[in-house]
Amino acid sequence: MSFDQLFKLVLIGDSGVGKKTLREKYGFILDADETEGPSKIVRYGKDVELHEIGICRIHVWELGGDKKFLNIAQESLKGANGVIFLFDITKMKTLLLLNEWWGLLRADDPDLPIMLVGNKADLQNKRALGRLDSFEYAHDRFCNAYIEISANSGKKVEIMFHMMTQIMWDYLKHKTNKPKYVH
Repeated sequence: MSFDQLFKLVLIGDSGVGKKTLREKYGFILDADETEGPSKIVRYGKDVELHEIGICRIHVWELGGDKKFLNIAQESLKGANGVIFLFDITKMKTLLLLNEWWGLLRADDPDLPIMLVGNKADLQNKRALGRLDSFEYAHDRFCNAYIEISANSGKKVEIMFHMMTQIMWDYLKHKTNKPKYVH
C-alpha cells in the first residue's frame, strides 16, 4: 500500500506496560530490525488515514523505558515527529519513569509532540493512580494529549494512533509550513 505522508514516532515504556501487545495486535513488522541486548530497539509500522492528507505511514521506534535505554534514546529521537510514552495504570512507577526521560525528550526540540498513554484500561479496579491525577500529570508536563487504552482488548487503540498522527501533522505544518517527509 502506498502512503501520502511518513512520520517517525518513538514509543517509550517500561517493561510490562504493554508495548509488545500493542505491537503484535495493532502494528506490523516492517523488517527484522531488532537489536538485542541492552539497547533493544524494535521498529514497525502502522498506517493511519487522516481526512486532510490521506494515508500516513507511521514508523514506530519502540524503546524500553529502563534507564539503560537512555544512552540510545538520543539517537533514536533524531528526526522524530512525536513520542508516545506508554505506562501501566496499575503501576505508578511506570508513570514516574517519565520524569527520568523528560529532559532527554525535550532536549533537541522543546516542542516535540508527546502523548502520555495509560495502558490496561481494562483493569480499572486495580489502578494505582486516579484518572484525573493522570490527566493532571500529563498537563503539568505539557504533554499534547492524554488517553487511556487497553492494548489487550483494543479499547481506544485506533483512536490513540489517529490522535497522535493528527498531532504530528499539525505540529509539522506549523513548524515548517511544508511536510518534511512527503512520499
